[in-house]
Amino acid sequence: MKEKLKIFVILIKNYLRKLFTGRLSRKDFFLSLLITYLLLIIFLSILSVLIVLLVGEISNAFGIIGIMLLLIFGWIIIFSLLVRRAHDFNAPAWIGIILIFIPLGLLYLLFKKGDTEANKYGNPPEHKFNFFKIILNK
Repeated sequence: MKEKLKIFVILIKNYLRKLFTGRLSRKDFFLSLLITYLLLIIFLSILSVLIVLLVGEISNAFGIIGIMLLLIFGWIIIFSLLVRRAHDFNAPAWIGIILIFIPLGLLYLLFKKGDTEANKYGNPPEHKFNFFKIILNK
């Protein structure tokens, strides 16, 4: 059992590391961010309504834990998008994350042109939008 847990932790670490590598174009960043926010809102709304219908109130610990887990996974995806967008114009990961907290920082990420050639974070991204490939970084 302990060995299986170690393997699981290694797989999660490798996946998270891969999730934050590579580059993301402006168009793919915008569309992925938009879809991610919309999905988060939809899932949180559905989860909240289900909890209220099943339990009668939202203060249930199960509901709070479910909402927190959904927000954590949503923010992991959003941070991944921010990091890969910063990599597109050859900036380190922390630039993408910090820019989201600065007024007009998101606009900078949306309009800053990426490098046309390969940079230290990889080759230029493909120009075919595929939300699931982007979210899973496949």
